[in-house]
Amino acid sequence: MYFDHVLGKYPLDPQQRDSIVKLEDNCLVIASAGSGKTSTIVGKAKYLVEKQNIDPSKILLLTYTKKAANELAERMKIDGISSGTFHSLAYRIIADTTGMAPSICDADVPLNIFRKLILEDDYFLKAVDNYIINLQSLMKLEHDYTDAFTYFEDRKKYGIQALFPDVDGKIIFTRSEEEKRLCSILTKLGVLFRYECAYPINTRTPERRQYKPDFTIYFKDGQGQWQRIYLEHFAIDFYGQVPRWFGEGTKGGWRAANKRYIDGIEWKRMTHRMNGTILLETTSADFHDGTIEKKLEDQLVRYGVPIKRRTDKELYDMLVKRNRQLEKTVFTLLLSFVTLMKANEKTIEGLLETVTPREGKMQSLEKKRNYYVLYHIVKPFYENYEKELKRNFEIDFTDAIIQATSICREGLWKQYDYILVDEFQDISVDRYKLLQALRSEHPKTKLYCVGDDWQSIFRFAGSDMALFYDFEKFFGYTEVCKIETTYRFHQPMIARSSEFVMKNPAQKKKTIKTPEGDSMKTYLNFAKCSSEDNGVKEKVEEIIASLPKDDSVLLMGRYNYDAMSVGFTGKIDHSDNRIKIKIAGREVFFLSVHSAKGLEADHVILINCNQGAYGFPSLIEDDPILDFVLSRSEQYPFAEERRLFYVAMTRAKKRMYVLYDERKPSPFISEFLVKLEVGSHLCPKCLEGKMVAVKDGVSSNGTKYRSFICSNNEAGCDFFETKFGDLTPPGLLVSEETTAQDIERLRESRRRAKGIGYV
Repeated sequence: MYFDHVLGKYPLDPQQRDSIVKLEDNCLVIASAGSGKTSTIVGKAKYLVEKQNIDPSKILLLTYTKKAANELAERMKIDGISSGTFHSLAYRIIADTTGMAPSICDADVPLNIFRKLILEDDYFLKAVDNYIINLQSLMKLEHDYTDAFTYFEDRKKYGIQALFPDVDGKIIFTRSEEEKRLCSILTKLGVLFRYECAYPINTRTPERRQYKPDFTIYFKDGQGQWQRIYLEHFAIDFYGQVPRWFGEGTKGGWRAANKRYIDGIEWKRMTHRMNGTILLETTSADFHDGTIEKKLEDQLVRYGVPIKRRTDKELYDMLVKRNRQLEKTVFTLLLSFVTLMKANEKTIEGLLETVTPREGKMQSLEKKRNYYVLYHIVKPFYENYEKELKRNFEIDFTDAIIQATSICREGLWKQYDYILVDEFQDISVDRYKLLQALRSEHPKTKLYCVGDDWQSIFRFAGSDMALFYDFEKFFGYTEVCKIETTYRFHQPMIARSSEFVMKNPAQKKKTIKTPEGDSMKTYLNFAKCSSEDNGVKEKVEEIIASLPKDDSVLLMGRYNYDAMSVGFTGKIDHSDNRIKIKIAGREVFFLSVHSAKGLEADHVILINCNQGAYGFPSLIEDDPILDFVLSRSEQYPFAEERRLFYVAMTRAKKRMYVLYDERKPSPFISEFLVKLEVGSHLCPKCLEGKMVAVKDGVSSNGTKYRSFICSNNEAGCDFFETKFGDLTPPGLLVSEETTAQDIERLRESRRRAKGIGYV
């Protein structure tokens, strides 16, 4: 009866009750989205005071935000219980024990340090440019891959969009990583170009489509007349051969693929010779020996193309203007690294020691990259940040928690019988150490933690999943409970979202269910729209106009900046990060997915689920450099970004709409959608495109044949096979029974076999 009325008219469910009555030294409650985590914490506090007769002053309740702390205090209505955030507790400990309130720096101090370095430190600016242009993507060069599937998995992950636009300001989607880098080099040299424009002379034959050179370059000659020349990039090495995986899965294998490619090179050269047009050439070998930029510049100069090399500042301004989120995400990566480094009590010198290049030893590209980022970007940012704090006699919140921990270890702070922690999935190493320092041994302070590891999305603020995954290792013997009934969303969303997040085997297993007798539904919809020409805004207007007026609507994006896609032009209110937008005759709120955690709406619209560095998943905030300062790096690819996508999915009560650009869909999108129509065949090489017949004929012995290519040819898949007699396309037949999950399982098994994303 007690648990029927302890929270008023909302009775606690059996799993909540079971966790509340546990009185072991350590109890971890693994929750699900919408399962009443806060209600469980409040119920536990009331049970301890009202049924176990614990002195309220001996109970400490901790959470992560002021808003959550205020909500807990309001709902408990128990005088004497200490309730607040980790940061407010640390502040109180320092102030009360030392007699001097700590001076906490303003939140904008680190960002101002970053911007000052960009403006005043040429070396730092150059390093940041280099990171964004060359080091941010972990895509390797074509000849560095050993198989086609791994190459296309990385292409899907890191994107095909060039960082800089063409002469018309249009976005460029390249066919290869090397061409993508050439776009940056041409931009750096100040050369005007378009990508894959039709050659001005008709070259079509029964066997060939119209020729489109990789790059058409425009310039004014000495008489002020516009001229154009052409640039082809050939994926051949020092020996004039294509990558070994080019012929994978095709008849004749690598040799046949190599011959076709070399024949294509000769045809292009001959076409330019016959028509008197100038062809410049670069190769994969030029990238590998580091001469690519010099070789290209020499050829441009030879043919009269003026070089107007852009400064590092001009390049940075172009990047930021093109993507206004860029500066914040690079800064967030730096601040996350520094926060985690401090929390883990590591030093920049110690970290550099682990990656410093050793003379006479071959260094991996990854190790060289990490050293560069640590030494040229992280180190100057950290040193200037710390110098600014000392100059103003200030500390940051991580420093405050470290200082408070030291005070508690000396026994200078009060002891508690119980510590209750809400949203435990956001725990960081410094907070863990403070918790341990707050606990007494005799008698043992009991710890009760509630959290959902499927919703851990604050690594940038220091959260470390190892502390949740290995709770017992850090805290000792633990009673583990689960609360799995969700009161927010329903099937089929429960099944689809659970399957999606559980692809990461490290996540704790849960069986999410709804209350008995629930018949409501929550659906997941996907919609294609262009990222350009107001395509996103128009699609959102169309969706909102179709929704019942009385239903609540929430707009979300991976970044606050995504609000620009639906017409927002004002300033963001950073006090709560909510952006009010009037669209389709309604006022709705737009939030980043991080800011939307804990919220819900009848209908949720998630926009810009695209690939690329600043897409969803974000590549920059999943940078492997952070593994240096985590207790245990996460092995599954895009582990936190996957959880963030799950958080977005579980905000909807009735329907979730996911909008994406079909030219550059997020890797997550393909996990839900079967891109192939029934009756088509899945490409056996990239497992992305479908088989397309390009030529029919009859051989000299009278046997019919048919040649097939992959529809993913635009993204670089060069699958080609000719079948004789049996003209059935190669690859997996997509039937009515084939689901997106079937295809994704096939891809997942291939990833595991190749070791992609697994250590």
